[in-house]
Amino acid sequence: MNQMNIRHKFRNRYGDTQSFEEMENGNVFWHGCRQYERISVDDYGNVVMVDPSGGPYIDKGQDLGLTSAYFKGRVVDHFIMHDHGYEIVCE
Repeated sequence: MNQMNIRHKFRNRYGDTQSFEEMENGNVFWHGCRQYERISVDDYGNVVMVDPSGGPYIDKGQDLGLTSAYFKGRVVDHFIMHDHGYEIVCE
């Protein structure tokens, strides 16, 4: 039996729709516009902050419950870049 992945859609202040989807490994995949974003990396080259134009700003140590109550308790460790978004690696 397949378990349905939870998906939450988010509309930022510029009207861009982004979504957060639960992955089988327990992380969260963030689909969205990456055109005008800022990122920050730590000393090891890990992406630890993503701030797309219009939001949402998400960084290391943040509880993803701010984007959806379903993800409450999942805390960001770092991000892995993909062509269509980011895998948010949770602690």
